Amino acid sequence: SEDNNLNFDKEGTKSFLVVIDPGHGGKDPGAIGYSKTLEKDINLIASKILQSKLNNISGIKAYLTRSDDIYINLHDRYKIANQLKADIFISLHSDASESKSVRGYSIFSLNKDPKHTLQNVSKKKEKLLY
Repeated sequence: SEDNNLNFDKEGTKSFLVVIDPGHGGKDPGAIGYSKTLEKDINLIASKILQSKLNNISGIKAYLTRSDDIYINLHDRYKIANQLKADIFISLHSDASESKSVRGYSIFSLNKDPKHTLQNVSKKKEKLLY
């Protein structure tokens, strides 16, 4: 199947596999923007653009958890990334605000490496500050 070959290019070289999850979808609209735009729609458009740009880079393959306006529960979203043996999983979301002047973005990451616990990171930060 195509899914089993996502990690390899035509020559059989392993690609860096990025699984992009366009947040929300289907019955879950996510945030509703100032002009009534739905987060699920913005996320899907942005994810498709990101997928296209990544797929144009040699050695990278990008896969979407959804390519249409469908609902996929959270557990199944990261299960897709695990089944595909993704090198990175990006869940793309869009924040909303009642103010037209608000700009910026949020980034959340998860690293299960025990060296990167909040306590260890705080200790390293303290050493840098003092």
